Amino acid sequence: MGPKAPPEPVVSASIRNAAPALLALSDYAFFPLFPWLERLIGGVTGLSVVDAGLLVSWVALLSPPGGSSRSAPTCYDRRVGVLLVVLWAAIPVGIVLSMAYSESLFTALAAWSLYSVVTRHWIWAGVLASCAGMTRPVGLAVVAAVLIPAAVVLFRHRWQTSATTDRTPLGWRVLAARLRPALTLACRASGLEGLASQ
Repeated sequence: MGPKAPPEPVVSASIRNAAPALLALSDYAFFPLFPWLERLIGGVTGLSVVDAGLLVSWVALLSPPGGSSRSAPTCYDRRVGVLLVVLWAAIPVGIVLSMAYSESLFTALAAWSLYSVVTRHWIWAGVLASCAGMTRPVGLAVVAAVLIPAAVVLFRHRWQTSATTDRTPLGWRVLAARLRPALTLACRASGLEGLASQ
């Protein structure tokens, strides 16, 4: 048998229809979630794939202000949440958010995953961060922003549980005692003081 052909790249239909001559230059323009949603919604509603991409983008465009305005008051006050919504509405490159691109979908997933972290809904945070990672390359930063606080909470929970049962080897207790100040400083520096106090 000869060598296998490389798999067909996932390409947004909006790019395929808009610039067929440039298709070779943009094979990896989108991570798979946005094109999957375009095809799914196009198949269910009967819309063209480009129109389905616009629908996904426009629906996702309405979601980030809700996540931002709900997250901010838990860390700051309500005015910060309103300011975030105003900034979202006045973003200079906002024209891209009205097109069939994945920016609005990514921002919606990132905003709600970070809201889930702040409210300690870890399963939702993980699912939304995973979807953000399947939308844009920078989604890996969202995954890290979910994993680090989750690891801190898990570590502290295990530490408190094992400290009460006193079955933890001395080496682990010494390691945890050494890491506690660093974790506390990291939580405070990232604005997660609530995690640092536990």
